[in-house]
Amino acid sequence: MSSYTKRLFCNNLQTLAEPDYEGRLTINKLQALLTKRLFALSNLDPVALDKAIDHLRSHGFISLSPDQSTLILELSGQQCLLTAKAEKDVLRQRFEEAIQLYLGGEYPKLSAKAVASVISCLERGLATAFRVRGLEIARSVFLDQPVDISDSMDILDQINNAAGSLEITLAAAYSDVMIEIILRPSEAVKAYLAALSQGYFAYHALGLEPRASQDRLELAKKKVWILDSSIIIPLLARQCTNHQFAHDLLTRAAGLGFRLQTTELLFDEIFDHARFAVDIFWGASPSDPRFILAATGQAGYRPNLFIDGYVHWSIENGHPSLKTYLSEIIKLKNKSDLTRAIRDAIVSYGITIVPFDASPGFKQEFFDERDNVLLPAIRKLRQKIGTYRSDSQCKAEAEVIIISHYIETIFLSRSSILNRLGDGNNALTWKPESFYRFLSLFTSSQPPEDLLFQSMVQDLYSAGFPIIDRDVLSRFAAPTIRQARMQLESERSAYEEILGKARTDKLIDQYEQTPDEQKPFYSTRFAFYVAAAERQRRIAAESAASSVKRIKSLTEKERREYEKLKRKASC
Repeated sequence: MSSYTKRLFCNNLQTLAEPDYEGRLTINKLQALLTKRLFALSNLDPVALDKAIDHLRSHGFISLSPDQSTLILELSGQQCLLTAKAEKDVLRQRFEEAIQLYLGGEYPKLSAKAVASVISCLERGLATAFRVRGLEIARSVFLDQPVDISDSMDILDQINNAAGSLEITLAAAYSDVMIEIILRPSEAVKAYLAALSQGYFAYHALGLEPRASQDRLELAKKKVWILDSSIIIPLLARQCTNHQFAHDLLTRAAGLGFRLQTTELLFDEIFDHARFAVDIFWGASPSDPRFILAATGQAGYRPNLFIDGYVHWSIENGHPSLKTYLSEIIKLKNKSDLTRAIRDAIVSYGITIVPFDASPGFKQEFFDERDNVLLPAIRKLRQKIGTYRSDSQCKAEAEVIIISHYIETIFLSRSSILNRLGDGNNALTWKPESFYRFLSLFTSSQPPEDLLFQSMVQDLYSAGFPIIDRDVLSRFAAPTIRQARMQLESERSAYEEILGKARTDKLIDQYEQTPDEQKPFYSTRFAFYVAAAERQRRIAAESAASSVKRIKSLTEKERREYEKLKRKASC
């Protein structure tokens, strides 16, 4: 049974169970209701509807009237709906318990009523966000219409808008929990959000030209799909936060026969991303605290997925070096071989790298169009919305636009900015989540919860949100943390001599309350603090000694005058 038929199956049962119809509904009435409720752009597929009805009958969920015109809901059908509702209720209950646990830890003084208000607003915001997102993705999938939901902030904006009814005192708690469920979700939160998102997409997808979905697939396969660097980097950086999603997305696409390409300029972006990790950390020890700075985006480091992937991979493999990690994931043996290693790794996934001047229909004047017309336009637009990184970024996107004029092309990217430069009728850019949902329509193996969640938060990665798995980071930093703790203890007696025992004990006790990602740097900062205190103590001692020496050098008369002045000053 197709995923479309399964969705009709569920909607048929739900409609029959509504109080207004008391378990009896004519087939014509049912079809009219579904068409109206799902905002269908044409009639529902009658073949799929018949298959859904036959499936319901074969399982004893419904029966037909003698004249075959009316559906009758049977007891087993009611039980099926009750089971589905119970499963949804369990997901929602676990979600609410996770939110209560978080708020209880961060805001212990909130009353039960206040916590309930925050959760109610949050659920309302999530429902609104995913209803809108589901419709937009469905339109992109079925109608090839450009979807531009303000590049990455749509989920957060929609959720945030739902907090309008909350008291000001609860605003901070609401904001914190909103960010927490998006950036650091528990398994219960992931399961709830994935079910909510998939449910709204499925609901809207039913009403948007379902009969054309197979034709849409065939048309999509005829196009060239140019992959942005933001899609390929997590594919190569094995075990990074969103590697599994990128891998599953492109594996599904390749399995269905999609033509996947990238360009030389986009390859350069991938190379630069990998080169940063190689240049800084090629010979670094796994205990080098700079890994933690890079993984958390501190001290001026930009998020790097090869570092992120290494951190995850390292703790499962006994903390080997980054060199070993890169050797395993892209077969890199020497730094000088990085270009070849990355190129071979990309090609191994069935992705072709095509130079701009090797594109079909290429003309020399395309260089001028790229550099003097499109590049400035993209730069201006990106600067206006605050996403400009470099001219090389804009140049790579300009090439995609030119290629699309001569070849049927889709640009798979987290950013839909190129749609704004088009004619407004057709979507040049598809976002990964839209493509993932589209591919899920043509497989019996539906995406798991974790990957659905990863698909939802893709935009947040490119917006600069630090997606940090605190547990993984703590485990990676554990050897360095132990070393820092041992260093503190070994120097305790020296520190006590300078700071005193009480002050030293208090500062060392504070070490345990420091976040794990900061602990490797605590002993160093402590040493600087002690050194500064020792320096101040030495300066004070030297100043006192100088004063004593100066006083001793005075004549008896000068000393009497000095003591007289001191007494006057103290009066």
